[in-house]
Amino acid sequence: MSQLKFPDCVSCKFFIRKNKTRRRNPICGSCDNGEFFEERSRSRELSNDELMNIYGRMHRDD
Repeated sequence: MSQLKFPDCVSCKFFIRKNKTRRRNPICGSCDNGEFFEERSRSRELSNDELMNIYGRMHRDD
């Protein structure tokens, strides 16, 4: 997979994580540094494991 245009690309609802055909989403190809960025929204509560992963990342970033 090619380089991300900006670090938050993986949080965008248009970002394709599993790309078996090795083609990028056309929106990602035309997006410049977050122009079309739209954060994924969750429709359910996070599990304890997901919450602990987020908590761990918060402390690693410091």
